[in-house]
Amino acid sequence: MATSSKPLSPLGRAYVGAVIATGGTVVAYAAQRVIQAPPDPMWFLLLALTTLSSMFAIRIPNVSASISVSETFVFVCALLYGPAPATLVIAVDGLVISCWRRHRPVHQVLFNLTEPALSLFVASSLFFTVSGISVSDRAPLDVGSNLVPLVLFVSTYFVINSGLTSIVVSIHQAAPLWSIWRQHFGWVLLNYFGAASVAALLVHNSRDFNFVALGAVVPLMMISYLTFKTSLARVEDANRHLQELNRLYLSTIETLAMAVDAKDQITHGHIRRVQAMCVGLARAIGVKDERQLKAIEAAALLHDMGKLAIPEHILNKPGKLSPAEFDKMKKHATIGADILSAIDFPYPVVPIVRHHHERWDGRGYPDGIAGADIPIGARILSVVDVFDALTSDRPYRRALSEEQALGMLIEDRGRAYDPLVVDTFAQVYRDIAPREIDFGPHRRAIEEIASVTKVDHAAPTEPSGPGDVDPHLTPIYESLHAFSGQAVLSDAAEELARKLNTLTPSTLCALFVYDQQSGELALVHASGASANHLRGARIPLGERLSGWVAANRRTICNSDAALDLAELPDPPRERLQSCLSTPLVAGDGLVGVLSLYATDLQAFSEQHRRLIEQLARPLAHLVRGAIELEKVQDATGAVALAALPPIREAGDAMASGTLFPVAAVSLRVVGLPADGDEPDSVSERLLARAAAVLHRDLRVADILYRDGVDGLLALLPHADTRAAATIADRARDSLLAALYTLDTDKTSGVQVVTGIGTSPTDGPDIDAVMAAARARANTNASAPPTSRRSPLASSVTAATGGTQWREAS
Repeated sequence: MATSSKPLSPLGRAYVGAVIATGGTVVAYAAQRVIQAPPDPMWFLLLALTTLSSMFAIRIPNVSASISVSETFVFVCALLYGPAPATLVIAVDGLVISCWRRHRPVHQVLFNLTEPALSLFVASSLFFTVSGISVSDRAPLDVGSNLVPLVLFVSTYFVINSGLTSIVVSIHQAAPLWSIWRQHFGWVLLNYFGAASVAALLVHNSRDFNFVALGAVVPLMMISYLTFKTSLARVEDANRHLQELNRLYLSTIETLAMAVDAKDQITHGHIRRVQAMCVGLARAIGVKDERQLKAIEAAALLHDMGKLAIPEHILNKPGKLSPAEFDKMKKHATIGADILSAIDFPYPVVPIVRHHHERWDGRGYPDGIAGADIPIGARILSVVDVFDALTSDRPYRRALSEEQALGMLIEDRGRAYDPLVVDTFAQVYRDIAPREIDFGPHRRAIEEIASVTKVDHAAPTEPSGPGDVDPHLTPIYESLHAFSGQAVLSDAAEELARKLNTLTPSTLCALFVYDQQSGELALVHASGASANHLRGARIPLGERLSGWVAANRRTICNSDAALDLAELPDPPRERLQSCLSTPLVAGDGLVGVLSLYATDLQAFSEQHRRLIEQLARPLAHLVRGAIELEKVQDATGAVALAALPPIREAGDAMASGTLFPVAAVSLRVVGLPADGDEPDSVSERLLARAAAVLHRDLRVADILYRDGVDGLLALLPHADTRAAATIADRARDSLLAALYTLDTDKTSGVQVVTGIGTSPTDGPDIDAVMAAARARANTNASAPPTSRRSPLASSVTAATGGTQWREAS
C-alpha cells in the first residue's frame, strides 16, 4: 500500500475502510476456526517460516508496494490446512511486512494485514470448492489431477491481491488504475506461480509437511530470492538514472523556456501559467495517455521558443503591429518547431508547437489545417494561450476581465477554437488556474535576462540636417530656442503643448522628467482639459506606457492611453484611447518622456510619430538645462531667502513720503500647514524658488523682503504697473511649477496669490503702496480662483487692483 505522507482523499479513506472492515471480519472468522479446531504442530512451523521469510520482502521500484518469498509457505499452509489457518498465517505475514522496516500509519498496517487475508481466503475457498477436496480429508494431495484448480487458486489470489492494492495506489496517486497495475503488478504474476510451483512440490502426494523436500527446495528459494532482488535493484538503478536524466533534460528546456519568457518583457510568467492550465484542461477533456500529457506539458513550456528569432522591437512593441511586422511575428511558430525538431523528444512535442496558432476553420497559420487535423495538444494550447494573453496587461491594451476574455473565446468557438475545448475550459478554468507562479531556481536568471534586455536601446535619431526637419517644427524650434537658459520650464512646456495641439490630434500633453534617485518619471507639466487629473503623477521606470518608453528609449504610437492613465488616483473623465510617447534623451542620459493623448482610436499617424521624434532631442536639451538651472537657482534662492530683511525694515530703506513712482509686488503661499521655517519645510522650499526667480528679474535698485512665514514683497523704485505685473507673473508661474513637482499631501490645497500696488494710485508713500499690495494679495487669497484646471496651464494678468486667473489658450 502507498506510504507517502500525502493524506488520503475521502474516496481513499472510504475504500481503505471498506477493505479493512471486510478483511478484518475474515481474519476474525479464521482465528475463531483455528481456536475451535487447532491444526497440528507443523502449522506453527509454517507460521514461523512465513514470518521469517517475510523479513526478506522485496520492494517494487517506483511504487509503494512489496512482495515476499513467504508466499510459498502461505500456499503450502492453504493446501495442507485449508482457508482458515492459511488466512491467519498471511495476516501475521502482512503485519510483519508492514512493521519490519519502518513505522507506518495505523490504517496502512491494518490494510496490509487484512487485504492479503481477504484475498487468500477467497482464493483458497475457491480451490477447495472446485477441486472437491475436503479440508478434513487427510488423503494425499495429487497435484497432477488438481492442476486446474491450483492454477485457478493462484490466479484468483493474484488478481484480488494485486487489484485491491492497485486501487488504493491509483486513488492515492491520482493515476489511472490500469496504468498502475500494468506497470507495477502485471509481471509479478510469475513470482506467484513460482511460489505455487514450489508449494506443489512440497505437498505432492502428501498431506504432511515434508522436511526432505524442504531441504531440497530452500536453496532454490534462496537463489530465486537473491536473483530476483538483484534484478529489481538493477531495474531500480536504471529507473533512478532515467529519472536523473529526465530531470536534467526538463531543467534544461525549462531554463531555455524561462529565457524566452524573460526576453519577452511583457509576458513574464505567461508560459508557466499556460503550462499549468494546459495540463489541467487536457485531463478535464479526458486525455489520459501519459505520452500525450507529457507532450502537452513540454509544448506549453516551449511554445514560444521561436520568439528567440523575432526582433525585439517587434516582440516588445507596445502598439499595433504593422502587416509586415505581423508577418515576421507569425514565423515564431515554424521557427520554434524547427528548433525543437533537433531534440529527440520521446513524445510528440513539435507538432503542438508548430500548430498552436492554427484555427478550427482552417484560417490559421502556418499550414492552414482545420478541425481534428490540428493536434489535440495544439487545440488545447491555443485556447489557454489566448485566454492568458487577454487577461494580462499588454502595452497596446489593458488586461480584460476573465469574463470578457471567456466571452471572446465562446464567441469564436467553432471558428477559431475547438468547441469541445472551449466548453470544457469554460467549466474548469477557475479550478485549473495556478494560484502562484513558482519560477524556482530560474528566478535569478530571469531577472538578469530581463534587466539586460530592458536597456541599451537606441534613442530616436536626431535629424541629420535642416532638410530633414519637418517644416511644421520650425515655429516650435524657435520657441524652444527662445526659452533656452530660463528656469521657468512650465512656460516652455505650455507653449510647446499649445503648438503640438495644432499639429496633432492630442487633447492632453504631459511632460515627465526622470528622477534618478527614485527611478521614476515625475510629471512636471500637463496641459489640456484633463491636465489636473495628472497632478503629482509618478510612473516607475519600465511600467505603463511612458515608463516602457523611458526604459527602452523607443517611441510608441497609438497604444491604449488607459495603460498610462487608468492607474491614476483620479483618472481623467475624458475617454482617451490613443497615446503617442517618445523618450527625451540628451547625450547618453535619459531626461524624461513627452506623451500625447487623444480621444480617438489610432489617432496618431506615422507623420505625427516622426514629428515628435524630431522634436525630442532639442526638447531634451532644453529640459535638462532648465532642470540644472532650477537646481542652481533653488540653492541660490535658499541662501538668498535666509538673508532677506524682514518687511518691518522697508521704511528704513526708502524715506516715507517720497514722490517718485514706486511699485510693490506681494507674493503669498496660502494653504500650507504650519510646518515652521526649517530649511527643508515645503513653504521654505517654495519661497526659495520664488526668491531665486525674483532675484533674477529684479534690478540693482530693487529690494526684496521676507513677508512673514508665507510671503515675499518686492519694492520696485521707478517701476510702473506693467513692469510689476511681469515680475509677478514670472515669480508666480515658477512657484506653481515648483508646487506641481512637490505634490504632496501638504500641497493639495495650496494656492499662490499675488498683489500689486503702485504710486501715486495707491498713495503717495511707500507704506501705502506696500499696504495696498499686501491687501490685494490677502483679498485674492480669500477668493478662490474661478477656474483651475492645472496650475501649470494658467497664467496671470496684472491690473492696478491686483491679479486674476486666466486660462491659457
